[in-house]
Amino acid sequence: MKSIGQVMRENGGVGPGFDFLRLWLALSVVLFHSVQLTRGKQWVMEHSAWPVDIYVSFIIPAFFALSGFLVASSMLRLGKVQIFLLFRAFRIFPALLVEITLSALILGPIVTVLPLGDYFQAPEFHRYFTNVVGIIRFQLPGVFLDNPVPGIVNGQLWTIPGELQCYIALAILMILGVSTRRWLMLAVFLAAATGECAIGLLPGRHYTPATLQALEALVLSFLAGNALYLIRDLVPMRGWLFLLAIAGCVVAWLVPILALLLGTASVSYVVAYLGLCRIPRVPVLQRGDYSYGIYLYSFPLQQAAVWAFPALREWYWNLLLGGLPAIGFAMLSWHFLEKPALGLRKLFLPKRREAMPAPATVLAPEKG
Repeated sequence: MKSIGQVMRENGGVGPGFDFLRLWLALSVVLFHSVQLTRGKQWVMEHSAWPVDIYVSFIIPAFFALSGFLVASSMLRLGKVQIFLLFRAFRIFPALLVEITLSALILGPIVTVLPLGDYFQAPEFHRYFTNVVGIIRFQLPGVFLDNPVPGIVNGQLWTIPGELQCYIALAILMILGVSTRRWLMLAVFLAAATGECAIGLLPGRHYTPATLQALEALVLSFLAGNALYLIRDLVPMRGWLFLLAIAGCVVAWLVPILALLLGTASVSYVVAYLGLCRIPRVPVLQRGDYSYGIYLYSFPLQQAAVWAFPALREWYWNLLLGGLPAIGFAMLSWHFLEKPALGLRKLFLPKRREAMPAPATVLAPEKG
């Protein structure tokens, strides 16, 4: 019986399906928003079916569990907290800063109903840039006021604080010497998840399936991915466990008090299993890691499509007019911004010294 760790070693330490999985999750977000942004949140709530609701509820936790699994490898390789955080900053902030700047300085002035002077002087315009540091603002003055989802420029930004919390939490665990000890990391996850479930039993607290979209669920999904990576050599890679994990996700959705324990643990195994499967590649979309760019750019571009073409407010038109350009922006972002920014990491890696030949007295065999 092969373990997750053994399958990874057979594939050179990576998972052959992780790139596709990241892309699939990003495109799933685009597809969901193509319905929500053209019909409105209320329409989606009234017409959704439970299998779709379950799938949608786990898209973002799956992103975080996958990130936790992969980031754990980076954490072990780098070792130093400051280098780890710096590398995470190279991955997140350049693209985020550019997207926020483009939304505020180009998209906003085009679609706002306010005079440009009033737009640039409005407090909402200046506050929008705090998104870069995780203080989330969804509105720009006078932008998208008449859309079915009114006033929201980029709803995707809500996950940024969760992502920052994940990296800060892992950095603290690194400082404490916990992050590399597999049983301690597993204990940290179980204790935190169990504690969150217990909080749901307190008076005045009422967990619902929406709990899976809370920041607590995202951080716990990330920690579950961390722990799973550390115990990868002990966890079997089996189809029946994959199906059991899917069942766990369904149960967690049906019994929300279990969402933060059973749901986050189950989704971490689901993404690890799928990431280690040999999923066929899409050549055009496999030339870079476009998932982050798609995730960042899709929402404002889809909102812009709704605003610009009010007669074409159907999900398939929104995919074509908003989702497809988002893929193009993501490609440009990866090749001209994200990839070069990640290339800066090599400046901070310790240089490897060339191995010196051992003295002859050491190389010579012992006599007699």
